[in-house]
Amino acid sequence: MQFCRECNHMLYPEEDQQQKMLMLTCRNCNFKEEAANKKVFTHQIAELEEQKAIPWKQIANDVTLPRSYAGECRECDGTEIVYLQVQYKTKVSLYYVCATCGAHWTQDIEE
Repeated sequence: MQFCRECNHMLYPEEDQQQKMLMLTCRNCNFKEEAANKKVFTHQIAELEEQKAIPWKQIANDVTLPRSYAGECRECDGTEIVYLQVQYKTKVSLYYVCATCGAHWTQDIEE
């Protein structure tokens, strides 16, 4: 965030269409200067930290998620398994949660 040299108000990005330049303009006093950084906005999407960000107990109780009754839990031998798929930039992960004991495991599928 940058501020006007004249009146100390915030400068806003604006395109100078004639010169094809990015300018920073004060909306208070109309001061203009060329933007040193041509990037107006960066939107970074962080991937979930797989084991920390997922609420496993809520997933096991979510009736809207698909279930398999043909699976087998690795912890308690339960057969009701809730599963979901998460797409990352470089892979697809399948998350499985036992509806009986809440145990969870992951299967990564490379694209």
